[in-house]
Amino acid sequence: MALSAMFVRDGADWLVASVKETLPADADAAELSDLEFLIGDWEAKRGDRDMSISYAWGDGKAFLRTRDTVREKGKVTASGTEIFAKDPATGSLRAWMFDKSGTIAESDWGFDGAAWVLTATGTLPLGAETSATNILVPLGPDALTWQSIDRSIAGQPVPDLVPLEITRVKK
Repeated sequence: MALSAMFVRDGADWLVASVKETLPADADAAELSDLEFLIGDWEAKRGDRDMSISYAWGDGKAFLRTRDTVREKGKVTASGTEIFAKDPATGSLRAWMFDKSGTIAESDWGFDGAAWVLTATGTLPLGAETSATNILVPLGPDALTWQSIDRSIAGQPVPDLVPLEITRVKK
């Protein structure tokens, strides 16, 4: 595991702007096929908000493509596309996300033996930078939890999100 930190100077003081922990890209690195369990349709609901996610293979299984939609009281409030692939330069699994608001993000994926740990960074529509660690825990073939922690927007901490249970849509 590698650790990197970015510091910024504030007058005479040096402050930690961000810290990232990444998994090494080596022979034991995760393969794109390790994410095959995601293929299909998924959903989650919390209060008046629901989310649908669809994972599908891209051409020749060279990448995964995801479409997600969030609705509040039946109205679409967010939607986007994410592409997963093995980065040929590093050998690591990466994802690139684009949503309808104009937000873009990317993440490095690693499996720690129990959970997928996603180190994510992005840019909001007005240019503010974001970062988070997202944790995806498989709970069997038809359920998983997703949680976002260590979040920041424009260098300012944002509260962690509570885990969200996501279940496979049975057809």
